[in-house]
Amino acid sequence: MRTDGPMSFAKKRKITKIAAQKGNSRRMSIYLDDRFALGVDAQVAEELGLRQGLELSQAELQKVILAEETSKAKSFALDFIGYRARSVWEVDQRLTKRGHSRKVIDEVIGELRRSGLLDDAHFAAQWAKGRMATKPLGERLLRHELKTKGISDEIVEKTIAATFDGISQRNLAAELLRLRRTRYLSLDWAKARRRMSDFLLRRGFSRDVVWEAVAQVMSEGNWD
Repeated sequence: MRTDGPMSFAKKRKITKIAAQKGNSRRMSIYLDDRFALGVDAQVAEELGLRQGLELSQAELQKVILAEETSKAKSFALDFIGYRARSVWEVDQRLTKRGHSRKVIDEVIGELRRSGLLDDAHFAAQWAKGRMATKPLGERLLRHELKTKGISDEIVEKTIAATFDGISQRNLAAELLRLRRTRYLSLDWAKARRRMSDFLLRRGFSRDVVWEAVAQVMSEGNWD
C-alpha cells in the first residue's frame, strides 16, 4: 500500500521543505519526506508553526488539513459578504455548495457572527430598508423575501413591524399606483382596475389594502 499521500500514513513524517508557490507568495508548498504533500496558506503555516525539520503525526497532519480548509472557507465567506450583506443561511448554503465540511462551515460562521460580520437582524433591517427605498413593497412580499433568506420568524416579524411603523399600507399602495397612473388612464374601468390590483398583489399588499388603494386612486381618475 502506498504511503506518500497525506491521509494514508500512520508513522510521523518530516517536513523536508517549505517553499512559497510560484506566482503566489501567500501559498506555501509543504514537502514531507522529500515529496510534495499539500499546499497551505502562509498564515496557516505560521500559526501552526510549520517549519523544515518538524515531524507530523497523522493526527497533526489532519489538523493542518482542517486549518487549511477553514482558511479557504473563511476567505471565500469574507469575499462573499463583502459584495453585499448576506444572511447566515446564505453563507451556509454557499459554503455547503463549495463542498466544505459541516465542522468547517460551523466554525467559520461562528467566527463571523462573533465578530459581527454576520448578523441576521442587521441584514434583515438593511434588506428591508433597501427594498423600501428602491422598490417599495407590501408586508406579505417583504416577509416572503426575508424568509427565503433563512431569517427566523422572530427577526422577520420585528423587521416588518419596524419597517412599516407609522406607514399606511393603503397610502403607500395608492402612491405606487399614482406613479403609474398614465399606464391605466387609456384603459376601460374594468381593465384598469384589474391591472392595478394585479400590480399591487405582486408587490405583496394584502387584498383588503389592494381594494382600498385601487378604489381611492380610481376615484381620482376619469374612468367611466
